[in-house]
This record gives sequence, structure tokens and C-alpha cells, in this order.
Amino acid sequence: MAETALKAGAPACDKDAALSGAELAWDTQAEALRRLFAAVWPRHRVTGKPYFDWQFLERPGGRPVAFCARQEGARPEALAGVYLVMPATLLAGAHALDFSVSVYTATHPDYQRRGIFSRLAGLTYERCEKQGVAGTVGVPNNNSLPGFMRLGFTVLGRMELLARPASPLAGLRAPGRPGGQVIEFKSPQDFSAIDCRLDRARALSGGVLFERGTEFLAWRYLRCPGVRYRMFGFLDKGDRLAGFIALRRAVRGGLPLTVIVDFLVDRTAPDAGAAAAALLARAHLLALKTLAPVVIALANPFSYEAAALQRNGFTRVGQRFLPHECNLILKAHADQPGPLAGRLMDFRNWHFSFGDYDIF
Repeated sequence: MAETALKAGAPACDKDAALSGAELAWDTQAEALRRLFAAVWPRHRVTGKPYFDWQFLERPGGRPVAFCARQEGARPEALAGVYLVMPATLLAGAHALDFSVSVYTATHPDYQRRGIFSRLAGLTYERCEKQGVAGTVGVPNNNSLPGFMRLGFTVLGRMELLARPASPLAGLRAPGRPGGQVIEFKSPQDFSAIDCRLDRARALSGGVLFERGTEFLAWRYLRCPGVRYRMFGFLDKGDRLAGFIALRRAVRGGLPLTVIVDFLVDRTAPDAGAAAAALLARAHLLALKTLAPVVIALANPFSYEAAALQRNGFTRVGQRFLPHECNLILKAHADQPGPLAGRLMDFRNWHFSFGDYDIF
């Protein structure tokens, strides 16, 4: 495994030796990475082995592209930092592009301010380009945003948080509508008899979103260790999925929340409005049943879903329940044809949610 010298800035403590950067060897360094995460985020669920393995080793589409920094002469399991991007397929019109999401970047507290972040990011992007990855998106806070801008990212826009109290009236409405029905997905087998290519339909209608095929949905919402999600779908008369919603209970600042982790509707379907209303009614019912009466959702303010949420009484609440602001940014690793490039850079086309960026 080739290593690249990382020129350090001001040395920390007695760590005057150079730092080397190399691609993470998942088969031999996964535990070292988990220990690094534990040093940076001691109470984060990613430090637990079941969640770590699910997130990085069992993810559909393969393991992340990751580069790590290590002090020369240090033990192989002692990592100073890591930059990694999660593999994903981006759908835009009829195009399916290899893409990635920047997340879980970490620098050990003993190695802060030595330029690790930017140098490992550069190595990661070089590898992405060689592997044919078309681009990378991220969701940094305002403090981190300048650093990403220096790495060549462009700000597309800011996601908004919407919230409302759960309503007994909304929750008690019949969840189905004429011409459709709501079902709950409880096992991967529940997807087998249903046309679930809602993501493709959304892309062909002009949207830009990460693939949400049955393999991803089952992995993301039915197999996540230690976190219970409830996933509901709205089926039209032809048993085609016209919309789905994924929910979970969480607590922030002592306040129980019902989090809409993912919410996607085929806006071209005849039952689009009914699908959105029925799925949100399930969110109200679950919120009341689990005693988590504040319902929140992350949405692109230009999206169909944001409009549906607002019709259902949701209002913008700033970043109150989030750990940081959600600026959606993009870095292209390869040139795309003009119309496609224009579509990717237009924030109004993007569907993005907590399901893509796991902070709930």
C-alpha cells in the first residue's frame, strides 16, 4: 500500500515525525478506524461494532473510499485521521452516476491543526476520479464550509428543518384513500411483490436524488442495528409504490421527537396528493402512540415534499433540533454534458434527506 507524505504544520506535543497518508485497508484497519472514531466521538453509535460494520462493511454498493493519516513509526492501529466518502448511485433524468457522500471525517484530538483534513481529502478525491466517481456531495456546517470551498466544492443551497406538533385529528384520519392503500414494510421480503422504482420515476420527472432501490431501503431501514425505523409505503391500484415514509423516535435536548427520516412521493402520480396525506397521517399516528409529539423533517425548500409538509401544517424552525446547519455542497470529479451538469448544479432539482446523511 503506497503512502504519501503529509507535510505537517505546527507540530503537536512531541509528534515531530512526518505524517503519512495511505488508503485505508478495510480488511486489516477497520478496528483502528473504529478506535479513532471512539477518540473523536466517544458516545456516537458508530463506535459500536454492529453499527460500524453495518455502516461501512455491509453497505450496498461497496465499502467507502477512505484515506488515513498515521505518524511514521507509530503502531499500525494508531490512526491520526481519516477522510472517507460513502459510495452511492445518483439518479438524474435517465442517468445513473457513480457518486459519493462526504461523511465521518475525523482527526484525532492529538493531531488537530496539522493539515490532515485537506490533504487526506485531496488523496480521496484523486482516487474517486481514478475510479470514475462523478462527484461528491457533503452537508457541512457553517464553520466547516470555508474549508470545503477551498477543496473545490460549490454550495447548492441549504436544507430546511420543518416541524409541527402531532395532531390527533390528522392522526385519526383514515390513512388510505380511494384508489390506494398504505402498507408497512417489516422485512425485505415485503418489497418482493411491489414495483418500488419510485426513485427512477422521480429522476425521470426532473429530479436529482440518490438511488433508493429495494436493496438500499432494506439495508437502511430494516437492518440498521440498534435503531428501529418504521417504514410505510402508499400503493396505487396497480400495486406500484407512489410514495414512502421512514420514521423513528429520537430525543434531542430532552424533547421526544418523531423524525421523518425519509419522505418521497412520485409527484407525477395521479394519487400523489393522497399518498403524501396518507403517509403523513401515519407519522401523526406514530408520534401520538410513541409519546413523541413533535414531528420534524429535513427537506429541500423547493421540493414537492416540502410543499406537502407545509400543506400538512409544518413550518420552518431553523436548526433548533439539528447538530449543525445543513448546507448541501457538491464537488465534480468529472465533466458532464451541459444539460446534465446544469441539472446537477440546480438546487431546486435535488431531493435529499436524513436518509442520505445519517444524523438521526
